[in-house]
Amino acid sequence: MKCKNCGARLGADETTCPNCGAITDTDSGYTIITADDRVEDLYSNDEKKPHKGLRLLIVLLLVVALAAGGSYLYFHYILPLQQARPELTFTTGTGVINEEEPVVYLKLDNAQDMEFIHGVSLYDGPAEGEPLTTDYQYTKNVDATFRTIFFYTDGLNLTEGQEYNYTFVITVSFHGSDRRYDYEQPVTFSGTITDNAAPIVFDHSMYERADNENYDGAAVSEETTVAETTEAETTTAATADISFIYQGFWYGMPVENGDRQAIDSYQFADGGAFTVTHYTKEGDEEWTTSMQNGTFKEDGGELTLTLNGETQLINVNGNTLTLTGTGVTDGALTARKYNSVINADDFFNEE
Repeated sequence: MKCKNCGARLGADETTCPNCGAITDTDSGYTIITADDRVEDLYSNDEKKPHKGLRLLIVLLLVVALAAGGSYLYFHYILPLQQARPELTFTTGTGVINEEEPVVYLKLDNAQDMEFIHGVSLYDGPAEGEPLTTDYQYTKNVDATFRTIFFYTDGLNLTEGQEYNYTFVITVSFHGSDRRYDYEQPVTFSGTITDNAAPIVFDHSMYERADNENYDGAAVSEETTVAETTEAETTTAATADISFIYQGFWYGMPVENGDRQAIDSYQFADGGAFTVTHYTKEGDEEWTTSMQNGTFKEDGGELTLTLNGETQLINVNGNTLTLTGTGVTDGALTARKYNSVINADDFFNEE
């Protein structure tokens, strides 16, 4: 029979409901069930099914909530960040710099907004596993924007004539944001490296001037050209040939004062103009550069430079130049083919 209070099934001899404790009365018309009909559970299977359905409903709700949360995170945070990644374009290749140093390079074509390089790796093939090297170098433009990243190939064990497929992986951040972005760029090249890469790697390399151009590339009048040529011929006849000074950049003596480092680089033009690049660095900060234009005259093996109303003297002896009369910067000038931060930095790191 069943309990009149809670409906639980009762044995024939039970006078108290084991489920709710109600007193049973067998003489009140209850149906007496047989022993074969008695069940071990107080509740039938039909009574348990609603609990299983509730658990299933809870699981389904959790799955839906997780899916909705993941979609919200992706579409509102991850996808916008991916879409907002600044576009960078690169030029890659190999070549020789400073006349004898082969490199594989990555030139940044539009790096105006880039602020920091946080690391560069070079992989043999796809960017998987351990990189070949992370020992990169870089150069900047005169306006302090990044120009070129390169690796010296002398540590890469290249074989002449063999083809290589490498991958650059560069991590950078941009002005106004602490977020870092990764870029991958493949490069395919031959182990035989002979091309001159210096004009690509270094900024403002030697400008090849035509006979009818001024130092800045502007065309000049015939009268000016004739007058300058006549003066140059007269000077050359009276003094030593100084044409060698136009073939590269001349670096002054490196100056160190505490944590401050400074060095100047001169470029001379055969029209009597020159440009000096000032490199300065404070402690671990990056190099800063600035440029000024001046004029010079040659007389009796001595160059008189005029810059901002002040003069400097350079003594010409054979194929050497010596700066005099400027105090701590006095000394021999060193010829380099190109004007760059890395060339300036070399003077303070050479053993």
